[in-house]
Amino acid sequence: MNSSARSKSPASGQLVSFHVAIIAVQTLTIGGGHILGIRVEERQRRYRKALADLAAALEENAGLHAQLMTQAREAGVLDERQRMAREIHDTLAQGLTGIIPQLRRPVRATLTDREMQVLTLVADGASNRQAAAKLFISEASIKTHLLHIYDKLDVRYRAAAVGEAYRRGLLS
Repeated sequence: MNSSARSKSPASGQLVSFHVAIIAVQTLTIGGGHILGIRVEERQRRYRKALADLAAALEENAGLHAQLMTQAREAGVLDERQRMAREIHDTLAQGLTGIIPQLRRPVRATLTDREMQVLTLVADGASNRQAAAKLFISEASIKTHLLHIYDKLDVRYRAAAVGEAYRRGLLS
């Protein structure tokens, strides 16, 4: 055997191994895709069956509902139910009339005096620098107070804080 034949032999063996590996990977990929396709088809079949079952149940429910409404009208139950619903609504409306103003009550107690001062200056159009100079504190302190105000008023920026403060009656 000559030397050139021996030197090509290991390389060609590696090349064959490489091609065999590629064929194996492709075969596994195709097989896996086929298996995955079968699973997807099975899920789609179950999904379509569930939809059909649901549609049938809804049809049956609609029929039963119509029968019950007819029987309720005939028995006079529907009128009584409507009367009770009106009474419940009126009672709840009266109760909520007292609760809503309490919910809208100003949260002034939760804002500190300094936060109210900062909020008032911001509402008047003062910049952070102007507010800091007016209150004899640093701009960083103004920013900190604003962050606390935003958090307490549940807003994200200064214009929203001013709007929310007016809405809650903190500013007038």
